[in-house]
Parts: sequence; structure tokens; C-alpha cells
Amino acid sequence: MGVLVFSYRHIEYFVTTIEEGSISAAAKKLGVSSQAISKAINDMEESLGRPLFTRKSSGLKPTPFGASLLRKGRKVLSETEDFERYARGLSSGKKKTARFLLCAPKFANFHHVSERISTFIEKFTDLDVELKRASAEDCIEKLAIGAIDAFVTIGKTDLPQFDVSAIDLIEVGALMAKGHPYARKAALTLEDFIRVPLFFTPTFSFFSDTINEAVMPESSLPAKPWLKPLDMSIHGIFGALVREAGCVVMPNIHGVDNWLPETCVVPFDESELARVPLNLVTDKVYKTYACKALERLLVERNIDGAHFDVEEKPRLNF
Repeated sequence: MGVLVFSYRHIEYFVTTIEEGSISAAAKKLGVSSQAISKAINDMEESLGRPLFTRKSSGLKPTPFGASLLRKGRKVLSETEDFERYARGLSSGKKKTARFLLCAPKFANFHHVSERISTFIEKFTDLDVELKRASAEDCIEKLAIGAIDAFVTIGKTDLPQFDVSAIDLIEVGALMAKGHPYARKAALTLEDFIRVPLFFTPTFSFFSDTINEAVMPESSLPAKPWLKPLDMSIHGIFGALVREAGCVVMPNIHGVDNWLPETCVVPFDESELARVPLNLVTDKVYKTYACKALERLLVERNIDGAHFDVEEKPRLNF
């Protein structure tokens, strides 16, 4: 075993090779030669006295020892990146870009919600926010490989591989045509949907799973509510709301109540369907500068578990 002297580049080459799956792909991403990465990995293996990768025709696979070093390597890169960004920000005055995903179905006013969330974060941090919508699978995959800083979910979120922090509680409602008989109701009950179909969006899995879990055990009703998966195509949504005169269960977020033209959202009575959590999901170890800044914001402004506002504190009203 040689002397253990690893530079930032050694760790960067090692981590990127695992993430990209081959030396050539890592070299292309980093803009260096394959020989430089190969030499760095060989130097590390010689110093450690243990192999970091197994060489196969399909590419490189980390050994158990190499895999165990990955998260620590990512953390080192993250801390170094934080220092560099902080120093560059002080000297240039430029903000850092934060990459967040919102796990939510498609809706017409997403740009409005995105703008409000971005405004809130940018007001109290030194971040420029890039917020996009994605499925649960995309959110999990992108956070796992470090392609985003964090993602936001609505609904019970059980992801032990990540840190999950509750930010707020969101009211549950049902989207329907404005001419629907229930559109005049002040609040909905589960019994309303024994004969009227209540659609849910399968790709919006955290929210949909929370609703299914809350609805299905209900034993006090004469029959179970009529839950159906929603086809998210235009024809599917039209059919659900018009042909079947159904409703779509969704978060009752102000500003998204005109999700589609000629529709409205009516809230559920909270004794029937309780509010669901709004969560921030981050990596347990590999926390970027943007992720740490947002977590500090939640703590400093006492937002965790409370209601908050874009303007000041108590509530973020979309």
C-alpha cells in the first residue's frame, strides 16, 4: 500500500466514473483524456491496496469497497463545490442556480406555482431557482445521481434513502366541471363518491398513494368510494370530467383551481380527508450548496411543519 495522497481530481474522476459507468464516458463528461482518468484510478487503487472497480466487457462496476467510498466522495465534492461557489459569489456578486423538481401531475397554472415558489426562495436566499415538474420516478432517479439539488412532494413520502422534511400541510380537493352538481357544495365527503367516480393520477404517486391509503380502509360507509386511475391525455381527462361526470382528487392549492378551463376545485371536509404533507426531499449525505441554503431557510424562518407566505412568514398561498 502506497502513501494515501488524493487530490480533488482523483475523487472527481473516481465518482464520475461510477456515475457514468465507464472511463470513456467520464472523460467525455469532464473534458479530459481517458488516460488521465485511468491513471488517477490506478494511483488510488495502488495507494489503497484494494481494487475500486471490476473490469467487464460492459464497462466498469464498482467493487463493494469502491461503492462504499462513493457517498463520502460525493460529500467531499459537494463541500468543495460549496466553498468554490461561495468564494466566487462573494467576488462576482452572482447568484447560484438551484435545481429543484416538483413531483406533481400536469396542470395549466404550473408556471404560476413555479414562479411563486421561486420568488419565495430567491427572496430569502442567494439562489436563482430552476423549478420543473417531474414524475416520482424521475425525481428519485435524478436526486440519486446528483442531477438535482432536491425535490418537493405532496403526500406521505417514505424514502429511507433520503432526508424528508415536512414543510406544510395541503388541503385535499376534487377537480370537476363547473356545471357538476358538487360544484355548489362547500365541502365534499367520501360518501359523495360511492356512485360518482373519483379519479386519481397514477404518476403523481406520493399524493395518490396517500389518498388511496386514507380512503380504502373507510368502514363506516355503505360502500367503498369509487376510485379510478386517470388517463392524463386530453381525451382521458375530458372523458373523466364530462362523459363520466366524475371528479379528480388533487391538492387544493390556491391559484391552481383553474387547472383546466371551465373547471373548479371543491375542498374535502378535513374530517373525511385530512390535509396531506408538503415535503422537501434531499440526499442524506451529498448536500449541495443550494440544498443546504434551502434547509437553512426552512429552519431559520421556522417553516418546518408550519404555514408560510411568499411575502413574509405564515403561509405560502399559491
